[in-house]
Amino acid sequence: YLLREIRVVVERARELAPESRAALEALGQRLSAPETLRQLITQLDDSRDLPAGDDLSLLFAELDPSSLGTVLATIGSVREARLRELLAGAAERLASANTTELIRLIGSTERAVAIEAMRRAGGLRSAAAVAPLAKMLSDADRELRFVAVQALIEIGSPGSLQMLDRALADSDRDVRVLAVRALGARAQRSALPRVE
Repeated sequence: YLLREIRVVVERARELAPESRAALEALGQRLSAPETLRQLITQLDDSRDLPAGDDLSLLFAELDPSSLGTVLATIGSVREARLRELLAGAAERLASANTTELIRLIGSTERAVAIEAMRRAGGLRSAAAVAPLAKMLSDADRELRFVAVQALIEIGSPGSLQMLDRALADSDRDVRVLAVRALGARAQRSALPRVE
């Protein structure tokens, strides 16, 4: 509520000094700072009584696109189901508004961030994510490859289906089976020689 009101004041107050305007505008950015946001999420998760869902939704709506990585990093560790759901909604909003950042996060060295970024890219059916997802198919981590295949399936574009061909030769059986099922369901004839 306070951040929203500050934004209204900054928009309406024509006589506001530039340094005061900058300080007020920076409050929203401070909320999105990684350490601040992590502390907030931890405190909310440890709290016995969460604020009303609408209040938290409004608070998370104030997050800058730069906070996407922090949100993705914390979703999996949050114990409170309602908070996790609200964070997932914030992640969807941030990812859809900033696909460039989402694509960058697919290659994150933080495993949890990369997994969540791939899931969001698949959910958004982001054709721009096909190349970074294809790159993940050669990662040593089996789960990262599996999630990359899932995302490519969700995207479902001709380019993403073509990249699934690479998963047919994966060292992990589950990754191969997932790719075979997806390509078989879409009658990808190019994959038949490799499956046989």
